[in-house]
Amino acid sequence: MVLRASSIYNERVRVEKEISIGGYTLNPAPPHGVIMMPGAVAEMARVICQPFLTPDGALPAIVLDPALEQRLAASLQETDSGRVLVPDPTLWQQLLEQLAQAAERIAKEGWQPVLVCGMALRLPLRRLLARFLPRLPVVSYEEVNAAKVALQTKAIVGGELA
Repeated sequence: MVLRASSIYNERVRVEKEISIGGYTLNPAPPHGVIMMPGAVAEMARVICQPFLTPDGALPAIVLDPALEQRLAASLQETDSGRVLVPDPTLWQQLLEQLAQAAERIAKEGWQPVLVCGMALRLPLRRLLARFLPRLPVVSYEEVNAAKVALQTKAIVGGELA
């Protein structure tokens, strides 16, 4: 069964800047700071991951090759509206093609594919992917760990792009 990811994104966008895994979290981003208790962070992580779990509680994941993830993280730029991802256009096009193919393959197996990456990259990557692969959810390893969810790696993309 393939779920629509857009239904939880409105809630995720609202809390996205609030979540930092481990300890109390202070988000100094405008318009106000938010403090979250550790239990609230874990609960939000469970809420984020829950719609995408298989019946046995695993998260069917697409993961980025570690070298590619580092390359993408190096292309993050700070702006007035937060971090944005500014990848090389050729790299981006190839990555989109690989992600689309992996997502389609996993969906054909009957699962909702989820892209998993590091926390620093998740929001900028999700914002950029929203225009091209709007139904591909992006969660962080930190959210997966906080939710105590088993990660079932279905595809690793970008190895040759790094």
